[in-house]
Formats: sequence, structure tokens, C-alpha cells
Amino acid sequence: MSEPSREGLEDWIRQVAIKASQSKEIHLKRLEASPTESFEAQKPFVESCSNPAIQYSLAVCGIQSGKTLGGADGTKNALYGPSPLMLQPHMRGRTPMEFWFVSKSYQLCETQLETFRWRTPPEIWASEEDLRDWGLTKGDRYTFWLRPRGNCEDKQPIKLRLRTSRDPDSLRATPSLGGAWGDEVAYWPARSIQNLVGRAIVARTKYIFTTSPRGKDFTYREFAVPGGGPKGGGVDPKIAAFGWASSDNPYADKSHL
Repeated sequence: MSEPSREGLEDWIRQVAIKASQSKEIHLKRLEASPTESFEAQKPFVESCSNPAIQYSLAVCGIQSGKTLGGADGTKNALYGPSPLMLQPHMRGRTPMEFWFVSKSYQLCETQLETFRWRTPPEIWASEEDLRDWGLTKGDRYTFWLRPRGNCEDKQPIKLRLRTSRDPDSLRATPSLGGAWGDEVAYWPARSIQNLVGRAIVARTKYIFTTSPRGKDFTYREFAVPGGGPKGGGVDPKIAAFGWASSDNPYADKSHL
């Protein structure tokens, strides 16, 4: 096989650059067209995430329903809403509260993180300089920090951690866990959910769950039914379960629904 000519190689490089530029332009246009607030069908779920009387908020929705956006907005509402999430009084202000993003894989956890980052102002994210000033270390690649909040008693920074549901024993919650957003929980091993929510027995840890449906599984029996899904208001006042159709999402690509 003959070597490509210099002109042919340069033409190929130009074509690659053009395609990369077009791809970036399309991506930027999609971001510009992305939603700036929760849509109507999402709002009951997002609002439940900041309700201190509700410990478990669940959204069960299909493809392109906007459940990941709902989970990110619900997490933002839980941490920065009218009733911001805090540790129990005896721990409050003494140690940083942890909030976990949990999914089937670290790749999906990173999608949760980036969606949450996109839905929050950059000012809340701690810098390396902040950590040095606080005498803290960043931790591993799956650990992130948020600056202290001004609208609550807890003036400690918040420690965000990415966790995977693959290892149930790794989800045994710590005393400093204030809340967790679990994505695609219907596809977790049941013991992973049981271990994660085990902390709720002795603490008011907040759990935000988003998932695609998977029949009458553990999530359906333990949360969707007692939580009154899909409209909320079930027999257990600590649980609120919601659902909406993909067509309710005004930003979904209707050609794929």
C-alpha cells in the first residue's frame, strides 16, 4: 500500500477539523437550548426534595423524561432550598456533611455530577485554594467539595462523593451522610439500597431516587407503592413517589418518543 501524499494528508486533517468544529457547534447550540428551570410535570418531585417532612423522594420515568435533570434540580433544592439539608444538631457545624451521588457505574455517577454542576452556579464549587484555607484535602478523584452555605446554621463545606451500587457493602452510610441521590435504583442489587438507607433508621438522611421502571421490583414495593406513585400522597407520609411521561418533557426529542 502506497504512502498517502502530503496534499491528501493535509486535506484529511482539514476535514477532521471541520467535523470537530461542527460537532462542537452543535453541542453548544444544544446547551443554549437546554432548559433553565424545571418543567411543570417535574415540579412536584423537585419540591418534595426540599420538604423536611419527606425523607424519600422517588421519580420513576422513561427515556428522555428529564428524570436526571429532575434529580439534579431536586438535589440543588435539598441543599440550597428554603429548608436546606443539614446534619443532626449534635454534629452540625462540627464536621462536613457528606452528600453521595450513586448509580450503577462511575460513568453514570459522573453524568449525575456534570448535570448537577450544569444546574448550579459556579460560585458554590470549592477551589483548591479554598480547601487549603480550610485545612482540607480534596481526596480521591470521586470526591468534590461545595462551599459553605449562607442560608443555614451549618457553616461547614459539603463533601460530594461518587459511589457505585455494584458493591453493596461500600454503601453502608456514615454518620456524616446528610443525603444521597441514587440514580437508576430499580437496577441496583436490593442489598445496595438496603445498606444505603440503613442510616435512615437512626438519622434523618434524605434520599432522592430517580429511575426507569422495572416492573414490581424492590423499589416499586418499598417506595413507589407506599409513596403514592405516580402522584405522591401515599400511605407513608415520609415517602413521595412521582412519575411523568416522556412526552411531558418539553425539551425531549419527540422523534425518538
